[in-house]
Amino acid sequence: MRDSLAYHVELTEPEAEDGEPSSLALVYQLPQVLRAMREHLVFPEVQQQAAVALANIAHQRQRQYARQTVEAGACETLVAALVAHPANTKVLLACCAALAQLAAGGAACVDAVGRSGALEAVLGVMHRCTDEAELLGWGCTLLAALATDAAARERAVDQGAPRRVSHAMRMHAAQTSLQQHGCNALANLAAMAAPSRAHAKALADAHTAAALAGAMRAHMKNVPLLEQARCRARVGGRATARGKVRARVAWG
Repeated sequence: MRDSLAYHVELTEPEAEDGEPSSLALVYQLPQVLRAMREHLVFPEVQQQAAVALANIAHQRQRQYARQTVEAGACETLVAALVAHPANTKVLLACCAALAQLAAGGAACVDAVGRSGALEAVLGVMHRCTDEAELLGWGCTLLAALATDAAARERAVDQGAPRRVSHAMRMHAAQTSLQQHGCNALANLAAMAAPSRAHAKALADAHTAAALAGAMRAHMKNVPLLEQARCRARVGGRATARGKVRARVAWG
């Protein structure tokens, strides 16, 4: 069917042990995957399946896969899919996950994702999809990675990223993964050597303290999460960009 990625891209061997296309196979077919996304933007299944493929390429430990993917223009293509399908949560989830995985590929990848319009698009998704915990978690992961770049961090704070993260954490206090990614994002967003008064006010107005307190209350036995929350509460040091981003995205 034309609304399937397999119709446009022959995903052949080699396969991973679980039967899904291996990342090495997907790297070889990267131009086809991106071309399918660009030429068939109206088909949500093509966008979702292709975004999962891109996320799984970037999932690999070898950073060159992520760099190769962003150099091919994947970031802009994923942002276009986010904009074209604002109400399709499967597409939004896959694209946010792919952008987060790509941003974990190092400074060059963070820069490419930041210049693609991903920040604005993902903040819009987080504003609209407040009930989607997994989607919000990937949004927090992406914000944490982008905030390792000083210019992107300032833009994110200016555009209300702390408020979006804090709201997501308070809405889904029981979701451990979201709380971890949220703490990581808040730590990075607050990690300014000399924050301006406006940025300090933006962080305070986002009710981050309430979000962190809620995370600590709800997850008293989760030592890594407690450490992340305390780190943010002290505004001490910057959490890593890669954090716990390496969760493989489900195929299909």
